[in-house]
Amino acid sequence: MKTRLLFACLLLSFAGFTQDFSNKGKEFWIAYPEHIDGTNSVMGLYMTSEADANVTMTVGGITLPTFAVTANNITKKFLGPGNGGDAPNIAVHMTGIRDGIGSGKAIKIIADKPIVVFSHIIRSARSGATLALPKSVWGSEYVVPNFQNTGAGNNGYGEVNVIASQPNTVIEITPSQRSRDGARTAGVPFTVNIPNVGDVYQLQFQADTDISGTKIRSISAGGVPKCVPIAVYSATTWTGLGCTNARGGDNLYQQLFPVSTWGKEFVTSPLKKVATSATDNNTDIFRVFVKDPATVVTKTENGVTTTLTGLVATGNFYQFSTSLPTRISANEPIQTVQYITSESCGNPQTLSDPEMIVLSPTEQTISNINVFSAHQNHVPSGQSQVTTHYLNVVMKTANTGSFKINGVIPTSSFIAIPGTDFSYLKENVTTRA
Repeated sequence: MKTRLLFACLLLSFAGFTQDFSNKGKEFWIAYPEHIDGTNSVMGLYMTSEADANVTMTVGGITLPTFAVTANNITKKFLGPGNGGDAPNIAVHMTGIRDGIGSGKAIKIIADKPIVVFSHIIRSARSGATLALPKSVWGSEYVVPNFQNTGAGNNGYGEVNVIASQPNTVIEITPSQRSRDGARTAGVPFTVNIPNVGDVYQLQFQADTDISGTKIRSISAGGVPKCVPIAVYSATTWTGLGCTNARGGDNLYQQLFPVSTWGKEFVTSPLKKVATSATDNNTDIFRVFVKDPATVVTKTENGVTTTLTGLVATGNFYQFSTSLPTRISANEPIQTVQYITSESCGNPQTLSDPEMIVLSPTEQTISNINVFSAHQNHVPSGQSQVTTHYLNVVMKTANTGSFKINGVIPTSSFIAIPGTDFSYLKENVTTRA
């Protein structure tokens, strides 16, 4: 059995955007996009809170008994596989929906105190996860990040899931690629009415295409923008990425931040592998999405600042690869996404599989978080090959001396990021998962 690496699932409490914007909340709606393994996959829902909370969860029209989320601990609920787990996943998995609405397929979570929710889809060596955003902070406009599948042995279908906060919400989608059934044309907007809160609209695209840059917004019946909040998930059924015939693939899965919450500065840490010699070639891929093509974006690597060029017009994003920590800055708000490549896409090969992570800007820094790593011992038996876990931290260099994990100074050292006042840490937390 292969050993897999999973970078720590962070359960965060943001202090950014505005005073009222936080991923802590009392009402969550989670989508379960179609997965290559169908209902043989499992969805793990991990919940934490700063105060004891009572929580109810509705799955496929069935409400589970109220359960407790204990302050500063993790409560886990698993959907599936199939009819197993704490609740079946059959009624909520978006099986076979290429362009249509799954009635009542959203998972509903209600708490009497603010909680944080993380959603994780797993199957053997496959793993994709996202931080969930409460209904109170959904927005009305989104730009979809994704990635083309170059993996060997499987077709990968890009897909988006949309959940509305109000009945009869009209959404407008401008796809960057042709839909899987061929009915939706790239660059041509179309509208969909989502009848009920809890319904999930899913649109899939042609195999192995890059759906990045697809635009989704809520509108009025007359076609003008209407600020009805919606939740948008970007996903794939399966994706290997980073090189031709990439070995090892995962389902990409992220709930997106609305355009209104984008930031102007991001500081990154290497996830694939820290370079230890000049011959190492293990890089992460970054995409920087802009709303206005005139936006000026710079990156600072190894103390050298350059302006990004080569805007990909179909998705309005810049792309670059690096194994170095990087600061990314812009004169207008941007969306920055980091991708981990397949294990075969690097030299020497690194045991890690694809992931797509929507990064938070430095405007959203926090001082205290609860962390859960979904080690194979902490999920249903046989559903994970993940055995090694890392925690990646970026913080102001001046404050690194105050950083502790479970009250203990980390065993690894912070590394200063040249040309910035930030440092980063990569800590193996396998035995502390």
